[in-house]
Amino acid sequence: ALLTAANISPFGASALYGQYGPQGLQIFLMVVAASSLMVGAIAEENRTMFRRLADSNRTLESRVAERSVMLAASEARANESAQLLSAIGEACPDLIFAKDLDLRLIYANAATLAALGQDAAAAVIGRKTEEIISDSDEAARIRENDETVLRTGQTLIAEEPVTIDGQNVRVFRATKAPLFDSSGKLVGLAGVCVDVTEIKRAAARERLLVREIEHRARNLLAVLQSVIQLTDAATVKDFRTAISRRLQALARTHASISASNWEGASFQSLLNDEFAPYLGSDKARIRLTGDDLFLDTGTAQTAALIIHELTTNAAKYGALS
Repeated sequence: ALLTAANISPFGASALYGQYGPQGLQIFLMVVAASSLMVGAIAEENRTMFRRLADSNRTLESRVAERSVMLAASEARANESAQLLSAIGEACPDLIFAKDLDLRLIYANAATLAALGQDAAAAVIGRKTEEIISDSDEAARIRENDETVLRTGQTLIAEEPVTIDGQNVRVFRATKAPLFDSSGKLVGLAGVCVDVTEIKRAAARERLLVREIEHRARNLLAVLQSVIQLTDAATVKDFRTAISRRLQALARTHASISASNWEGASFQSLLNDEFAPYLGSDKARIRLTGDDLFLDTGTAQTAALIIHELTTNAAKYGALS
């Protein structure tokens, strides 16, 4: 077997024996045997190595499969989170948007699109403010606020007027913050805008009403002083009656003015209020013709006193007597 492994025929072995004798053949056989053992050991080592490589490959494949499952699960969670955030953004009535470092829109929710008069995001995505807002002053103000956020890296809260449909000016309270990626690098800004137009209008009306009430109070005191000074009566009872009726006329006028949020009163309503006590069941006793007029507060107050005096005279000496 050794001779065959060494590729030596029996005739070759006889030649070695004849040349070197028994000792040479013994040495040769020992060398052949050692070589065979080494070849076997190497083969075994190779088989062991292959088994280890196969085991390592199976382990690696298992880890890759596990990582793939984890990655897929992570991507699924990320997609779910993205879909949830998108759904929240689309359902929110406030304007939500994001811009890149060039201040181009990269996201706009449905409320933002509606405020800009657009139906699809493709109409505004990738465009700058001055390409969307027609009023140059409004666009410049918005851009200045955006640049401040990118320059300082701080959140900014500001009021920004925007003209909608070329005529309706809406005021938005914008909260803008820098937008960073996962590595902390600044990539743009994100913002939320709340329409505060009606709040500001209500506040303006409130301030106007406060000033108007203060003015009306001073004016009313002056009117009362004049009424008292100009009222003439033979007795205290007549004086009290005349003052009371004139104050009632003023009270009715102020009720009408208050019903209109202190904007004024209808001239016809002043006449109807003053004539009401004299109509009784005969509604046709007094007939009003002509167009109605809306009087401001000061004019309505003066007109009410004039109507009261004329009606009182008519009740005493004229058509209503």
